[in-house]
Amino acid sequence: MSTPKYEQDYLDGFLDAEAQARESDIDRQTYIEHKRRLAMRWFAYYKKATVARKQPILQQYNRIASMLERQK
Repeated sequence: MSTPKYEQDYLDGFLDAEAQARESDIDRQTYIEHKRRLAMRWFAYYKKATVARKQPILQQYNRIASMLERQK
């Protein structure tokens, strides 16, 4: 079953405005808790990785963390 398409979905900037409105009610504590869980998950990946895979995992985590920081 496909999702219905609405006329406003095609307006310029509608999806951006919708995402901003959806995320605007997220309080600071929830945001910090999300970042903490994200870091712990990636730390677990890092601990289980082989020596060759540790550096790419660390670089990928740093890219994700810096993207999240730029959004706030």
